[in-house]
Amino acid sequence: MPSERLSRSQALIVSRRELAPALTESLEAALLRAWNRLSPGSRTVYARDWRRWTDYLQTRNLPDPLQAHPKHVEAWLTCLRNLELAPTSQARMLAVVKSIYAELARQGLLQANPARESRVRGARQTSNTPYLSPGELDRLLALPASTWAERRDRAIVWLAAGTGIRRESIAGVQAHDLRPVWGPELFARTPGQATTLVVRRAKGGKRYEFGVPRAVWIEVATWREAIGVEGEYPLFPTAAGALNRPMTVRAVWASVKDAMRRAGVEDYEHRGTVHALRRTFATEVYRRTKREDRPVVLREIQKALGHKHLAQTERYVQLAIAGESVPGEILFKRQG
Repeated sequence: MPSERLSRSQALIVSRRELAPALTESLEAALLRAWNRLSPGSRTVYARDWRRWTDYLQTRNLPDPLQAHPKHVEAWLTCLRNLELAPTSQARMLAVVKSIYAELARQGLLQANPARESRVRGARQTSNTPYLSPGELDRLLALPASTWAERRDRAIVWLAAGTGIRRESIAGVQAHDLRPVWGPELFARTPGQATTLVVRRAKGGKRYEFGVPRAVWIEVATWREAIGVEGEYPLFPTAAGALNRPMTVRAVWASVKDAMRRAGVEDYEHRGTVHALRRTFATEVYRRTKREDRPVVLREIQKALGHKHLAQTERYVQLAIAGESVPGEILFKRQG
């Protein structure tokens, strides 16, 4: 029974039968499928916020979440505001509810998402993840590397800034995942060609492949040849004397932060993240695309970043939409 499987989870994404007696087995099964699509880290957050929503419905004598209407969502948001929760917390909870209802609609249990048009007052509708200025990224990519660790970190920075890859995926890249099979670049409207990178540790446990710009390939392949690893050896080992030990996710984050410190990136303690490089990558590709081609390229960016929803990708490229200048001359002009 789906309810039995879910009740043993550390965090439940559905209300248990004793709290929601009218919950149908079809709804439980649909929620279980939605649950299985989430990464382990997302399940705890989704479970807590979905439970908060269903608990609210219980107080309104509405035990079946499928019977909720937009007016219920608006009333719930009013309650959250009265609890003086921060707008960002309200927005996160609403995003969870929207996401789950969208999945239920996709599975045919709903005709319309009751939370689709809801908005949180005072919440930012755009991403607030900082990205690098033109000068900062150029300095970061041109950073001299004399030690073994500095050369490794340089390759990591190039890979992150040139592909939008997540730090978890960087930590999981193996030597044979970067394949020298040349073909059209992922973003066909940018110059050059691309090789292929297999991403094994994607969000949600997924595995996929995408293109790597030639300039990035040169940097990363040079690093791989320098350390002499192949096959299933990690592309980014933790140390020169431990080539079989991959870096941890935290070590990847620390390497990027240290590289930004050495490159003189302002407020690197806050901005020194792989996530900032992901957003810089997305913004630059979008800005360099002809206006008439942007809808298609936005989908390609979504695929490269591994986003489930296009709206999330749109938030990443908000500054390009606004027409602001962004970096990337080295990444997209150097073809070696």
